[in-house]
Amino acid sequence: DRFVSLVVHFGSPPLAPETLEARTEAQLVILTWAPPDRLADGNPLDRLAGYEIQRRPVQGGAWTDLTQGLLWPHPRYEDSSVTNGEMYEYRVRAAREIGGGKVTGDYSRVVSATPRDLTPPPPPVRVDAASVKEGIRLHWPEASASDVAGYRVYRRDQATGQMTKIGPERVVENVFLDRSVRPGGSYDYAVTAVDSTPAANESQPSPVVHIVHEP
Repeated sequence: DRFVSLVVHFGSPPLAPETLEARTEAQLVILTWAPPDRLADGNPLDRLAGYEIQRRPVQGGAWTDLTQGLLWPHPRYEDSSVTNGEMYEYRVRAAREIGGGKVTGDYSRVVSATPRDLTPPPPPVRVDAASVKEGIRLHWPEASASDVAGYRVYRRDQATGQMTKIGPERVVENVFLDRSVRPGGSYDYAVTAVDSTPAANESQPSPVVHIVHEP
């Protein structure tokens, strides 16, 4: 009699996805990875059903399933349920469909990501300047963006022609008095808005205002 050996590979799980990467935008983490092409036993991958994607906060907490028990069909996932400034960890694993069920492989390497708001606020629409006894008084309309934390004031350096920041790092009010001026001096000013994010995003400068100090 002749004997025939038959090896069945149906139950072998897929290998872990490779090159899991994360990039961030404001309130968004974008995950991408390379799909596995083989099973754990070395045979070519077939019947790939999708992926399980998990996330946990770096500060502590359990892994949560972002797809709520479903399998994600693509090697790219956008997580918009995040908070700017918070750090998260992610991992992904592939699953095969076998006889109405699924067989999952090992998880990928863990990657971390911190979404940040990098969008600057709009600049002040104008700056008004007045020459007073104490110096030059600047005033501008309050910024329209809700996350503005303050302003930065710039004055043109007469030696270099460049705008140089003067005063505190962040002016809280929409008014500033420049006391370091001389009578008869000619000055150019501009103001930027700064938001309250950890990145302290700064707007483009306002239109430049010119004034001669005549107290």
